[in-house]
Amino acid sequence: MLAHPDLEKQVREAKMRAAVSELSTIAAQLTAMVQPTDGRACHPSSSTGVSPTLAVRATEWLRFQNARNRFLPSSILRDYAWNMLVDLFVHDHHGKKVSVSSACISSGGPPTTALRWLTALEKAGMITRSADLDDRRKVYVEITPRAREAIADWLSSTK
Repeated sequence: MLAHPDLEKQVREAKMRAAVSELSTIAAQLTAMVQPTDGRACHPSSSTGVSPTLAVRATEWLRFQNARNRFLPSSILRDYAWNMLVDLFVHDHHGKKVSVSSACISSGGPPTTALRWLTALEKAGMITRSADLDDRRKVYVEITPRAREAIADWLSSTK
């Protein structure tokens, strides 16, 4: 007897979301391990001017977000664009490039949905895309100064 294709797709998507959540949690735990215990970030300064304290707070928020998704259904807690922006904020602070595929994974949603949100964020002036100079197949996503400032303001207000 063949299983229903829609059900199989939903099961695959649920497994993928669970795996993404678990990987994000592991990444946040690894990031927390390299932070000094006095609360300072491991990178005392950033070319973006983002406070190390705010970058740590954003990393903690991502960790809490991923933990929440283990207890509540992610299908009703959809913050795909916000998840990507906060993740881009943290990577920007550390001077790391983020590929489109990595940004999609950080959204916690299906890749096609994440791609639509990336387009919306780009149109809203929150992110920019740039091609890899060595490999034209690869595209990077970067947070804009406007979005960086908005997230920094939000993090500052959530002490």
